[in-house]
Amino acid sequence: MLKRVDAPASWNVIDAVRSPFNPVDYFLQPDNTGVDNNVTGLCDLTANSMKNLKATGYWNNSGATYAYVAFAKFPFGGAGVA
Repeated sequence: MLKRVDAPASWNVIDAVRSPFNPVDYFLQPDNTGVDNNVTGLCDLTANSMKNLKATGYWNNSGATYAYVAFAKFPFGGAGVA
């Protein structure tokens, strides 16, 4: 989940359910009433966060400041890894 904090912007939520394979194309904006948003090739989900692939009006703008939090299903390597 991330949000630009130095300009008016919506919260953006990315998950592995809407886009189960990289690159991620779909995301939600829970503070808006619209449906899923789609930006082709937006980012990759990684084991411990995400990798931005595009600069859009939603995130990854040069010089902008963002607040974010990331949660992983398997943060240290996969199922069955201690």
